[in-house]
Amino acid sequence: MKIIFIKPIVLCVWLFLHSLPTGCSDESSQEPVKNCPPEATENYRYDLPEGKTGFSTELPMGHCMVFAGYDSDVMELYLCDPADNLLTGHSFKAIFKPHKVEIINGFCTTVIAEQRATITGAIVIKPPNRKNTLPPSRWSQYGMPDLSQHAIQPEWDCYCAPTSAANVILYFSNSYPELSPTVVFADDPDFNSEEEWLSNRLIAGNQSPFPQSKSFADRMFTSMDGGTTYKNIALGLKTYIDDNAHNPSNWAIDYVIENEQTPDGMALWNKLTSHCANGDGVLLCVIWGVPLPSSPNGDLPNEKFAETERDDSMDSAPSKVQKSETASNEGFQELSSSDSTQMAETENRSVEIVIPEIEHNESVIISQMEINDEPAVIVDDFDLIERKGIWFLKGQDQPFTGKARRSYPSGKTLLEIPYLNGKKHGMQTIWEENGAIMRKVQWRDDQRVR
Repeated sequence: MKIIFIKPIVLCVWLFLHSLPTGCSDESSQEPVKNCPPEATENYRYDLPEGKTGFSTELPMGHCMVFAGYDSDVMELYLCDPADNLLTGHSFKAIFKPHKVEIINGFCTTVIAEQRATITGAIVIKPPNRKNTLPPSRWSQYGMPDLSQHAIQPEWDCYCAPTSAANVILYFSNSYPELSPTVVFADDPDFNSEEEWLSNRLIAGNQSPFPQSKSFADRMFTSMDGGTTYKNIALGLKTYIDDNAHNPSNWAIDYVIENEQTPDGMALWNKLTSHCANGDGVLLCVIWGVPLPSSPNGDLPNEKFAETERDDSMDSAPSKVQKSETASNEGFQELSSSDSTQMAETENRSVEIVIPEIEHNESVIISQMEINDEPAVIVDDFDLIERKGIWFLKGQDQPFTGKARRSYPSGKTLLEIPYLNGKKHGMQTIWEENGAIMRKVQWRDDQRVR
């Protein structure tokens, strides 16, 4: 098979349990996949918060990004991921890459850095005069920044939530200039008008000790190694809006959170796309892997699966509550802040925080075993044949879905090409023999995107 273009790997596949055989072969190979977080590489770095992550607002989320667009026709979303720009640093206008969305075990899932991630929910910032219309099938929030949580290392490695919040606030500051860090930090003794300085100051500050006062990491009580909870993300956004917006009462901050016992991934997807198309800022939260469905009596499905205990010691969220959202839109709960010293300074603020009642298990079950919903199939590139524009594995009648790989004579990987239903679909990558990435090309339905 000749190489037409070389494409990057963003197809919905998992990391593999064992390395592939090297070199070209006449035999195709299949490999099982596992749930686990992405590892650090020269291109991205996802440092997990210490402790447990889950669906509860009291737990840290596994990773936070900005939901900045979608294509419902092909079930893809566009993310501003603060962890995927380790080398490039801040970008003040995102270049969107599609991430495939699939419903697995009832959950809305996607693939990030070649790893399956489950969308647990989002914190939604609703500006004044927002639209309230039926969302189109495709939408992108053009002009959304894509700042890097690795601008300062290693202190910022768990600052995905403050960085995502900074993206959204910078986006809104185009219409609401009073929110701009240029205005907010004008009295800072070290004020610098450069975009890099302002963005860093907004996220956590430009110099240690971190976080600096009134930055998002400070407002969210983000730990350098423990991440940020849903509640404190909402708290940080609330205090920033209250402190700086001209009419803070016209803004609202909501939670949209999946019910982990009875997930409805499509309902969650529809809510998220609606918020995005209506101009809201959506801070998307995920955990790595896919939770297993609970049994009817609430028992753990398999004792071999690892479990994540809940931590009920986190601080309370703001107490002013309006109607909340869950994927099923059922059940609301007002949270108390009477014993939270964090809230003493904010109890008179007018931005409304929406808190859902979340019925959750006592543990989040993440499978350490093979996920059968989507086996990862990897074959030798030369074992694929083309018939009328559709690619098939030799000897098979079904269009090929999986990855095709080719290697150098030394055994080093030369290229990987993802296929979906017999067509090139996803990110194709070609490497130099020393392991450096030579080129990437994005494909969709056998058409080159970029």
